Amino acid sequence: MQDLVTDRAHFKSIIESNSLYIDKTEFVYKIASSKEKFFLLNRPRRFGKSLFVNTLKSF
Repeated sequence: MQDLVTDRAHFKSIIESNSLYIDKTEFVYKIASSKEKFFLLNRPRRFGKSLFVNTLKSF
């Protein structure tokens, strides 16, 4: 069984450690399929902004 990670901010390290990461926001799909140049990522403090941006970089 894979570990569920809650303390890492780098998507690549989560995948390389064979841990489980679930993003239910659908933002990756929306951003990847959009033709817009800029996006506003507005989330509260300690709510996964860095991890989300690193996920996009790895995508």
